[in-house]
Amino acid sequence: MKLILRPKPTSVYSEVEVATPEGALLYSSDTEPLSAPRKSYFKDANDEILATITTVRMDDKNRAHHVVTSDGRVFDLVRKFRNPASTTESYIKVGSTGWQAITRRAWTSRFEIRSSSGDVLLQARQVAGERGDTYELDVKDEAHVDGLVLLALITRYVMHKDVPVSEG
Repeated sequence: MKLILRPKPTSVYSEVEVATPEGALLYSSDTEPLSAPRKSYFKDANDEILATITTVRMDDKNRAHHVVTSDGRVFDLVRKFRNPASTTESYIKVGSTGWQAITRRAWTSRFEIRSSSGDVLLQARQVAGERGDTYELDVKDEAHVDGLVLLALITRYVMHKDVPVSEG
């Protein structure tokens, strides 16, 4: 399943829309502008909240995101750098699920979301020349599309904000 993740036309960076290549809106996210810690909502095409994401400050060492889904699941995503002095590669662990997002930066940004067994569940590639950080998503596991798109939104945000933070 191919999808396009792009910023809303008048967004603060974290507000995005996810649509089919033909333009049919499937998901969106909104952020409470004055919330501290930052609170965002992941919504379906009918504007129903699927998950609430609470994000700690982005200069915090672990860059954690606390997710509560509408069906009651709760998990944390924690970002770690492979090399603490570089942001070219990092990984984001998804609670106790064993899933993780692997990020890579070069001329364009890319990431994958993998299962606990290492299977690629989603691949994402930044689209060069698009406004903001637009990504093409290739969802390999359509049975988990809601969760994979949610993780893609968070991964995109983390990659945008990432700078190395000392381990001290």
